[in-house]
Amino acid sequence: YHAVVDALERVNRGESVLFLATAKYLLEELKAELLLRGEPYANPYAPHRHAFNLFPQGARSAWEKARSFLFPNRIAADVKAWTKHVSSKVFAVKGEEARRYIESFPDEEKVGDDHPIWNVFRPEHRPHAVGRDVSWLLDHLLGNAPKTMRQSLMVALKSPEAVLQGRARVWLGTIHSVKGGEADWVYVWPGYTRKAAREHPDQLHRLFYVAATRARKGLVLMDQGKAPHAYPWPAVREEVEVDVW
Repeated sequence: YHAVVDALERVNRGESVLFLATAKYLLEELKAELLLRGEPYANPYAPHRHAFNLFPQGARSAWEKARSFLFPNRIAADVKAWTKHVSSKVFAVKGEEARRYIESFPDEEKVGDDHPIWNVFRPEHRPHAVGRDVSWLLDHLLGNAPKTMRQSLMVALKSPEAVLQGRARVWLGTIHSVKGGEADWVYVWPGYTRKAAREHPDQLHRLFYVAATRARKGLVLMDQGKAPHAYPWPAVREEVEVDVW
């Protein structure tokens, strides 16, 4: 996924990047690739929308359950947050009994590495829980654990600080979700079949208008492999950078 590599290189140089699409579903493959690389995603111009933010603002979100596992200075409320979604196999007693024991501690009670709350875990699992072993938690999450919690833990495998801070370096969105926004570089690809583009040419015009007016330094045109069912840009066979003046 060379566009992601290129975008991250720009981010590492201190530039901002925005991936722009015409519809939310076109961003799914991009989001999956970012997660595999340990990179969260965000849309600072629509910070409350879950479709564009791994760490949405507003009401308490599932990603904070993942963060609660990583906190360097833990309290009982942090342990309660993630143990609700872990398999009973890790406990030394039955799951319901274990969770009642964990819930018995006051939320604000400080939990050190030698706190009795950890005694509820089986000896072979206890060091992983105490040591914040993200891969261990992923392996023992229940199937009904929140999707965003699982995705945030995937990021934490490579970038725990990103989850602790709740910040993303890569922005993404649709043409309707970036009103008033801008970035140094905007990555854009065709999100239409050939038939749809012919029947609705104004949609492509709008896509480019939004992309060009949001880019401070330039656009990067991406090929059809980055958008399901789309066809290549006419007469374009490779990534092209377009300066914006």
